[in-house]
Amino acid sequence: MNLRPLIKELRDQSAHMAAGAIAVVPLAVLGVGPFTLAWITFCMGMVREVGEEGKPVTLAKIWKALGSKRDLTFWTIVGFAVGAFSLT
Repeated sequence: MNLRPLIKELRDQSAHMAAGAIAVVPLAVLGVGPFTLAWITFCMGMVREVGEEGKPVTLAKIWKALGSKRDLTFWTIVGFAVGAFSLT
């Protein structure tokens, strides 16, 4: 069984989650709610995904970035989780 694709995916998603968490923890401390933080990290993920498509930014590249469902889901989940954790 080849574990390389799984390891690469875990590394990729953990990097998204770490970057998102680092970015929004200061906002969570200020009392920003989980849905707002989820939106912020979703937007961060979109910027990254569109940026991976290269210049110039086009509508087609934005649509393609929206197709990165797994990546955007992990970006969004971490924002919500940080916000929910900060409420406790």
